[in-house]
Amino acid sequence: FIAEQVGPPPPVSAYHAESDDFVIWGHVHLKNRFIGKSVEAIPSGSIHCVLPRVAEADHFTWARPHMVVHNILFGRLWVEWYGTVLVTNHSTGDVAIIELLRKGWFDKKMHQLRGVVQDKHGRTHWLLGGSWSAEVWAERCDPGPIPSDGNSRPTPTPPHPQHTSPEQEPLLQHHVRGSTSSSLMSEASGQVDGSATQDPSSAAAKRARGRKGSSSSQHSYHHHPPPVGSMPIPEVDWESIQSDPSTRRVLWSPTPLPAHAEQYFNYSQMAMELNEITPEYDRQAGAHMPRTDSRFRPDQRAYEEGRLDEASSEKTRLEDRQREAAKKRPRGEQDYSPLWFQRSRDKYTGEATWAFRGSYWEKKRHNDFKHCPHIFGTTH
Repeated sequence: FIAEQVGPPPPVSAYHAESDDFVIWGHVHLKNRFIGKSVEAIPSGSIHCVLPRVAEADHFTWARPHMVVHNILFGRLWVEWYGTVLVTNHSTGDVAIIELLRKGWFDKKMHQLRGVVQDKHGRTHWLLGGSWSAEVWAERCDPGPIPSDGNSRPTPTPPHPQHTSPEQEPLLQHHVRGSTSSSLMSEASGQVDGSATQDPSSAAAKRARGRKGSSSSQHSYHHHPPPVGSMPIPEVDWESIQSDPSTRRVLWSPTPLPAHAEQYFNYSQMAMELNEITPEYDRQAGAHMPRTDSRFRPDQRAYEEGRLDEASSEKTRLEDRQREAAKKRPRGEQDYSPLWFQRSRDKYTGEATWAFRGSYWEKKRHNDFKHCPHIFGTTH
């Protein structure tokens, strides 16, 4: 896994990860807005995931929903994700349409979701439900016959495709399981459309699975989640969906948090370990690592270890170094050039994006990081 901040504040981060089982890449760019005593984060940037072990080498794309942090001024802090997310399998034409529902004033449940999995003909095979923070389940549906005309649903295309030169669309070679698969990455200027494209009927608000819902669920479905990302989202007739409860299977449930997690921002075990410098990442022990790795950031380390005054002064020092470096460029921050990613155009979504150059792993193999700047100004 590699990630790089490719744009100046507000930060834009591009990332790339690969293993024998998957290749995943994308970028994230957050725009914030304050709403009373809450703050909403609107992320842009599509996510790509390729599963090379699957016969079709399934290639999925999706966009992140919106996030709201409630009670930032007083009261109990709580978070919710909301929006309508389209997951597209570009290899088969199948899609998943998932609505993350906002909690109503009188709802007892929160973090609820509903969704469907449809084939390329628009037939529903699975109904999804549950909670994104507790458990997500699926129930099988009868998809019915293929439409008599045999037509497939049109493959989703960007609403405003943009054309670029071949130089702006570098093909990336991902080495997976001894073979090479070509794919294109994405950048950080996709816009989030916050307007709703469809309104739920009152009947659909009463039941998401063809059965009556509670009054609280009616309130949850009253405000249709806005679509996210740049791809058009097919309408779902929730009223007509019938599923078989006996086929329910749990698709996901969270790993329990570590002991005393509430004292550490409710971090997961993985999140708690992300800043740890283990021997395989320790430059001073001879590990092949660039000096720009975020684990070597001194203000972050001081804050984690409880040295708050030092963390504050270090943060100021690093920001001053960044400003001084920007002054040396002809156009300041606009002339900043990332080391490991480059601007490109996503051929699947039409978004501007950041493509992984692919050179990092070779540089790491030979410990060839002399071109990396001294952004921290430390012995690391």
